[in-house]
Amino acid sequence: MVWFKVDDKAHSNNKIRKVLADEPAALALWTVAGSWSSDNLTDGLIPDHQLPWLLPKGADELARKLVTARLWRRVAGGYQFNQWAEDGDGTKRNPTRAEVESERRKKSEAGRRGGLASGKTRTKPQARA
Repeated sequence: MVWFKVDDKAHSNNKIRKVLADEPAALALWTVAGSWSSDNLTDGLIPDHQLPWLLPKGADELARKLVTARLWRRVAGGYQFNQWAEDGDGTKRNPTRAEVESERRKKSEAGRRGGLASGKTRTKPQARA
């Protein structure tokens, strides 16, 4: 499971405060889109065709408000979260697709090796019991 991380200081972030003051529903889109992006490993990219599914009413206008607030930027075919993987100061945020897939491969291989090692330590009489 991958988590969409929201800074514990988000409530006082000027960009977030602006969105809350202008159009609180845009923050709902931002949150749901972050969850969707993490689940689908898109590295913060939200395709245009996904917007109506994420928030069926008014998603296009809300996305533009997120761009105005500089929480998203417009890219070819959709919207991109600003600073998805790390903050401007290098603080880690959300894991990238490559990082998640690498971690999953490591865990899978560790599980495979553990299963093989467990099988070797069992004797045939124990396996029959």
